[in-house]
Amino acid sequence: MHDSEEAGRAPLGYRDAAERRRLLKRLVSERKAVLLPGAANALTALVIEDLGYRALYLTGAGLTNTNLGQP
Repeated sequence: MHDSEEAGRAPLGYRDAAERRRLLKRLVSERKAVLLPGAANALTALVIEDLGYRALYLTGAGLTNTNLGQP
């Protein structure tokens, strides 16, 4: 979930690639388990962000299945 350092910052979608990379490296360097909910489309990603998660994952298959309605 959000920590105090992340609160008040720009949403993940508005951050540049370098800033997102730094955030991911920091999360990995903490060597703690991080809950990464999966998103199948942009709307789901926004909902996950609104819920306060610090990161999420997106699979190509999940995105394709959502857009095409096929496995």
